[in-house]
Amino acid sequence: MNAPELLKSEADNCDAQSGLSPAPLLGSFPSDRKKTIIEVFQQKGDPAFICGVDGWIVGHVMEAIEKDINENRDEDEKDGRYLYEISYSEAQTGDEGRIELPAYWDLREIAFEPNVPR
Repeated sequence: MNAPELLKSEADNCDAQSGLSPAPLLGSFPSDRKKTIIEVFQQKGDPAFICGVDGWIVGHVMEAIEKDINENRDEDEKDGRYLYEISYSEAQTGDEGRIELPAYWDLREIAFEPNVPR
């Protein structure tokens, strides 16, 4: 069985298969999956953007993740496509109910493919 193809975007650089197989059952719904994988394209001089998703995610969450990626982007990162497993971490509060650590989206890099000029 071939790995499912990540959802295609209009970006030319995001049309390949991910090689991942997160849904063991044919016909399962993305919202039933335990993990969400995002594909992010980035190249120097342009903002990074999500160009593929496998799993559950909504528009405003993708916007927040893209914003966070672009605000915290390391200049040494290579141009290309990154696959991240994402998870949400709830805010942590102290004894007095004050937020000590705000909620955030955690991205764990699971793959990288360099941008190869065509």
